[in-house]
Amino acid sequence: MSFCDRYAIDVSSVQDKVETKTKPPGFVRQRASTASTSGRAGKAAQQQEESKELFDRRTAALQNLAYSPIKQVLMTSFMMYMAGSNLHFFSILTVINGMYSPVNAILKSGSSFRSIPGSKVDVLTPRILFCGIHLLGFLFALYRVNLMGLLPTHVSDWLSLIHANRVAETSVSSL
Repeated sequence: MSFCDRYAIDVSSVQDKVETKTKPPGFVRQRASTASTSGRAGKAAQQQEESKELFDRRTAALQNLAYSPIKQVLMTSFMMYMAGSNLHFFSILTVINGMYSPVNAILKSGSSFRSIPGSKVDVLTPRILFCGIHLLGFLFALYRVNLMGLLPTHVSDWLSLIHANRVAETSVSSL
């Protein structure tokens, strides 16, 4: 009997005890399901289940990414509203940010919503939703620019020969 044989441990009895213990809630053992199913049909079923789970995770991640700009657009819109429609430095910068951020996000949405070759995950619908939310933010910024009087909407804004319309009434607050 050699020196190493004296200190050998039989692990087969320990393995049986480990498998009989209860698993914690939410624990999924992928290898156990592979061992329990036999043949090619079991492996194909497991691969199909894994691919469905991966498909669901990718779809959920894309939906989360599509809905993520809602808070940002609402906060920027609130800031533009609170800045007012007077021509001040802060209100102009807020509106410029409200116009630049959505356009920049829409232009960069292609890199965020890349489709994976060979995958059947729908990328177009979340991307359209993402761009639509940012488009609403851009339209609100455009509305604020119009309220400030910076949007050229009359013919007199484009042609110098045509005079601007005179305002029939004005109101002045008492001081």
